[in-house]
Amino acid sequence: MYFIASHARFDDTDQPGHGTGSELSTYLRDKKEDYVFIRHSLYNGSKSEVEFFVKGKEQKKHYGFKNLPFLVRVVMEQLITFWLLLTSKKKVKVFIGIDPLNGLSGIFGRFLGKVDKAIFYTADYSKKRFENSFLNTVYHQIDLFCVKYADQVWNVSSRITSLRKEQGVEDSRNFFVPNTQEFKKAKRASLSKKNLYDLVIVSTITKTVNYPAIIRAVKKLSKKFKKIRRCINNNSTSSKKFFIIK
Repeated sequence: MYFIASHARFDDTDQPGHGTGSELSTYLRDKKEDYVFIRHSLYNGSKSEVEFFVKGKEQKKHYGFKNLPFLVRVVMEQLITFWLLLTSKKKVKVFIGIDPLNGLSGIFGRFLGKVDKAIFYTADYSKKRFENSFLNTVYHQIDLFCVKYADQVWNVSSRITSLRKEQGVEDSRNFFVPNTQEFKKAKRASLSKKNLYDLVIVSTITKTVNYPAIIRAVKKLSKKFKKIRRCINNNSTSSKKFFIIK
């Protein structure tokens, strides 16, 4: 049995979007491995969605309450994860906790003897995760705890992998694991059908993406490459909009 614990963006109909754990669950499903995939709400306070895949059959359930205050929601989510761990009939071979709070759950699960191996997967890293300095400090202390006690540390980018090395994580535990589809399964158009001058960003409108810098860079490129079109895909499961900025 494998456990994946993550946070995901839920749309207005309480459907989770594609996230870092999605490719992991697809991989396990293809290998016909039993798993539990937990997706807590990242922002809008939806109930946690849990996908059970056992003996080739899928079942989805929802746990918790909607629209709780932030700190109450955080505690509730960790209690849900622990309850699922403690009530699991099978011992968990590998627990993959994506980002600090979920990574912490896996490590505690190992301390309790319910998990064989705890993996801490960093899908995003920022020195200023929260505006509140106290919350920001607590967040980074949990992050460092997970880095120290996880069996392996996975990182979504080479930048974070280098940071972990600076933090003292040995190469034997420190891995660059990008969040991307398996290339062999991706549909590819022929080169003649591709517009080689389209620049596409797949993202929500967020402060973590430096859009002004991107716009300035494209402005310089457009002087040399007149056919460039700037395209933004609004990455929402409820309204998939594609904007072309000329």
